Amino acid sequence: VMFGGLRIVGVSGIFKAHHFEKGQFETLPMSESHLRSVYHVRRYNVWRLSQMHGSNVDIFVSHDWPTHVWKYGDWPKLIQFKSHFIDDLKQNKLGNPALNHLL
Repeated sequence: VMFGGLRIVGVSGIFKAHHFEKGQFETLPMSESHLRSVYHVRRYNVWRLSQMHGSNVDIFVSHDWPTHVWKYGDWPKLIQFKSHFIDDLKQNKLGNPALNHLL
């Protein structure tokens, strides 16, 4: 979207490996499971953004950060508030690996 002369792009949702390679298969009426899976990022979403390579993108917005970005912030404070992230941090699984190349 263009807003005030800035090109803003983004991807919504979180990374779940078991849904990443699937297309958007959810249909109405949605089951309880589909109500959760519809919010998972798919390869197609990332591919569409990668087609903007060379375009002037001013702002990139994502619900889920690329993997390893947490290393550049105040991660001790992060786990102070989100202690359930500790195992993912230790295993380098926190974040969306599909977004790494977009940066």
